[in-house]
Amino acid sequence: MRGIGLVRLDYLPGARIRLVVDLLPPDAIERLPKPQTETIEGVVLPRIALTAFEPSASAKVRMAFTQSLHQLDMPDATTSL
Repeated sequence: MRGIGLVRLDYLPGARIRLVVDLLPPDAIERLPKPQTETIEGVVLPRIALTAFEPSASAKVRMAFTQSLHQLDMPDATTSL
């Protein structure tokens, strides 16, 4: 953690991938991007691009994740983020 150092955190032995996020510089982010997907191991996943260090980055990931669950008709799975 920046300013603190290495920190040991709990982890899950496995997890489902629900979203692909590309971290790009601010000038490479489209204002109104077309929906994109990425296929991994035969599974089609939504894909977004964002700038990692902007204050709204985590909110954008959370929103994209929630939208992807609703598109999969899994609205009550939003608590798993």
